[in-house]
Amino acid sequence: MKIPIKWLGELVKLPSDIKKLTSDLTMVGHMIDKIEVKNGETNLDLELRGNRADCYSIMGIAREVAAIYGTKLKDINIVPVKKIKKYSIDLDVQTPLVKRVGMIEIKNVKITTSPKWLSEKLSAYGMESKNNIVDLTNLVMIETGEPMHAFDLDKLSLASSAGRKGKHLEIRLAKNGEKITTFMDTTLTMTKEDLVWAKNDTVLSVAGAVGEKHHSISNETKNILLEAANYDRANVRRTVYRHMLLTDAGIRHEKELDPNMVDFAISRFLYFINKYNWGEFKPEMYDYYPKKVNSWSLNLDFDYLKSLSGLDLKFETIKSILTGLGFEITKRDKSAITVLVPTHRTDVTFEEDLIEEI
Repeated sequence: MKIPIKWLGELVKLPSDIKKLTSDLTMVGHMIDKIEVKNGETNLDLELRGNRADCYSIMGIAREVAAIYGTKLKDINIVPVKKIKKYSIDLDVQTPLVKRVGMIEIKNVKITTSPKWLSEKLSAYGMESKNNIVDLTNLVMIETGEPMHAFDLDKLSLASSAGRKGKHLEIRLAKNGEKITTFMDTTLTMTKEDLVWAKNDTVLSVAGAVGEKHHSISNETKNILLEAANYDRANVRRTVYRHMLLTDAGIRHEKELDPNMVDFAISRFLYFINKYNWGEFKPEMYDYYPKKVNSWSLNLDFDYLKSLSGLDLKFETIKSILTGLGFEITKRDKSAITVLVPTHRTDVTFEEDLIEEI
C-alpha cells in the first residue's frame, strides 16, 4: 500500500523526521517495504497484513499514526446524507453475498480534466488521471478504503419516475457464459459464482472488481449513479483471481471491509462535488443494509494478558493504548475489562487480538 506522506499529513500530524515515522510504524507491525521519492513527493510503501483491511487506506494509516503519537485525526469534511429505503431507482438484491449497498444520483455533472491537486494526489499514489469524476471515485477509495463506482445514469435507460413498477437494477449471481467488456476493453466470460450488477440480461459490472465499458462514464456523461457497496469477501476474492482482476477495488473488496464506511465514503465524495460545483444532488442515499453491523464487545482478562504477552501492565497503560486505537472500555473490575471494538477493526474478534494490539 503506497502512502503519500503529504496526503497522510493532511489527516494527521506527522513527526518532522520521516525515519522516525517509518521506524515507529514498523515497531507496531506495519513493515516499510521501501521509501520512494517521485517528482519531489515522498511515498511510503507499506507491507500490510492481509487482515488489516482498515489500513488499505490513508485514513487507516492516519489512525495508526495518531495512536502512536497520542494525537487525533484532523477533521475530514463530508456532506452528511439521509439514508432512505425507497428511491427513484429500484434495486433487486438477489443474494446474501451483498452486505450493504449505498446509491445516489448526481445530476448535471460537469466532466472536466481533474484539477492539479486531484491529479497530483493520484499520481503520487501511482494512478493515472482520467477525468474529475473517475478520479474522485479513486481518491475517495484510496483515502477511506471504500471502493465506489459511477454509472452513466442515462445509459442505464432507467426511468426516474417513482410511479414506474418493477425492478430496474439487479445484483445477482451471473449466468454461465454471460459476457462483459470492461472499460479496459477486456472481454470476460462469467460463471454462475460471479457476483454482478445487471439490468435485465446486461451485465453492468463485476461486483467489487470492475465496471463494464458502455455503462461507465465518459466525457459526454450528464448524470451519474454513484454506488458504494460491501460484499462477501471470499466470493470477491475467487472472482478476482478467476478472471485476474487485480484492480485496486478488487484488492480491497477481498478484505473484510467495514460496511459502515459505505455512507461515509459517499458523503466524502459529495463534499467534493459540492465544493467544486461538479453536479447537483439531493443528500439522500438509498441504503440497502439488511443486517446492520454494530460495534461488538470482547472480554480482556488481566491474568491472561500477562501470561500470553509476558507483560505486567498497569490498567492506565492498557487503557491508554486501547482508547488511543479507538477502542472503548465499557466495564472494569479487578480481574478484567470489557472492550467495545469499532466496526472498522474487522480483524479484532478474539481476546487474543486485543492482547496483540497491546
